[in-house]
Amino acid sequence: MSRAREMGVNIPDYSPDLFVNREVAIHLVVEKVRNISEGNPERKRLIVFWGYRGAGKTWLLRHLAETVLPQIPGVCPVYINLERFTNVPADDAIREIAGSIGQGIDRYRKAELGDTLSLPPAFAPAHWLVRYLEGALNMASATGVLVLLVDFVYEAAPELLDLLEKHVLGPLVVNPRVVIVMAGRGQPNLWRSFTLRSQVEDHELKPFAQPDYTEAQLQKQRPAVAQHAADIHSATQGYPLANVIIPYPLGQATADQMREMIDLLLEPIQNPDGSWPVERQYLEALCVLRTFDEERIPGLLNAYDPSLAPTGGWTLDKASEILRRLIRTNLVRWNSERSGWWIVDQAIRHLLEEYLRVVDPKRWRRCHEAAITLYRDWLKRYPEERERWEEEIAYHKSRLSGGGLRKDSDSRE
Repeated sequence: MSRAREMGVNIPDYSPDLFVNREVAIHLVVEKVRNISEGNPERKRLIVFWGYRGAGKTWLLRHLAETVLPQIPGVCPVYINLERFTNVPADDAIREIAGSIGQGIDRYRKAELGDTLSLPPAFAPAHWLVRYLEGALNMASATGVLVLLVDFVYEAAPELLDLLEKHVLGPLVVNPRVVIVMAGRGQPNLWRSFTLRSQVEDHELKPFAQPDYTEAQLQKQRPAVAQHAADIHSATQGYPLANVIIPYPLGQATADQMREMIDLLLEPIQNPDGSWPVERQYLEALCVLRTFDEERIPGLLNAYDPSLAPTGGWTLDKASEILRRLIRTNLVRWNSERSGWWIVDQAIRHLLEEYLRVVDPKRWRRCHEAAITLYRDWLKRYPEERERWEEEIAYHKSRLSGGGLRKDSDSRE
């Protein structure tokens, strides 16, 4: 359990009464489902909602599965959260997943058709379960639509995703009366199936664009500070998770309050025993950068803590290994807008920098100064991109001169 949770700072669990916005995403799924139920073909029946930590992906899938889709006649929604299987052998996980889908179809048959099926034993081999699943689906979907909602998909172990593709997603995605909705953060999985790669609609679940949505969320989930929604929205950039855990007023937050917030934001990488992996230090060091790559890692880590330098000194290979470790946290993503550069989840990056400035201002300053030194060097080495490096230098100088989150949230990203 994280220190923040021990101190009573909690993330609210999903409830229909607490859900806010996401009309566009909901409409996208509902329209496909209704189209199929009316007998109209849908070529792309795989939808992926991706987004940063705290964007509301799990709440969206649960809202669809538990509130929206059950209201549509002839629809059988089944929600699977792969996070449950983090420490479960992949074969066992697939058997349980296939069984859960079978149970969902069985409930649908009982409610809609008045009969039931004999479910397979829990210890049955995965391939046997899949054959049962396909048969049950064919019988159940003659008039209905199965909507499989799979959460935590990019964060799951590669071994589990391989079996999930082979035994569940691959067989189901070709069925014209099946819609698959997935959500995840981090790097997309490279599916082997051509259908899974090509017949997909990919949508970023972005933060709330307007303070009005943040205010609506706070009125339901955190009413005591709802009147300050504009300030909170500015600091969090509208990310739903950050909205409910950020201290307010931020300018008066104590170091302990800032730690509570960051503990919750970084909770996915916390070790089972409650300790923190070295990746947390890497993220703290790099949070002052708007984008980064292997060349920027050594200078920032040296400024943050010289003891983080690898034995024998820095090399490009050693910096690349740290980058790979950061990518595996699923809190770092390829920056599609600037080729060759990476970004830390924006909901985390902005607040992590503010945390660092509060709890360790000297270290925070050293990291910004290291960034300025690096970009000044790049002005000489890469003069053809002078405008870009001058922009970065000006950005870091503005931070050091007081342009931090407590005064002016940066919205450049």
